[in-house]
Amino acid sequence: MCYRPAMEAILDVIEDPDLRPSFTFYPERHYILNPQTKELMRVWTDIYTGDDWWELQVHPYPLKQ
Repeated sequence: MCYRPAMEAILDVIEDPDLRPSFTFYPERHYILNPQTKELMRVWTDIYTGDDWWELQVHPYPLKQ
């Protein structure tokens, strides 16, 4: 069995310049024009366009009350 520290392997993948275009590090909100109402309508296309990813990026740690 081969062993490699996980963090080392993760950094190798993240820092690989050939793979960089495949990563999305920031949340995005996408909108389209609704043809019926002529108003912008939010759409979800990938995990990084969802509310959960947005909340994790804005508030990475839960706020204690």
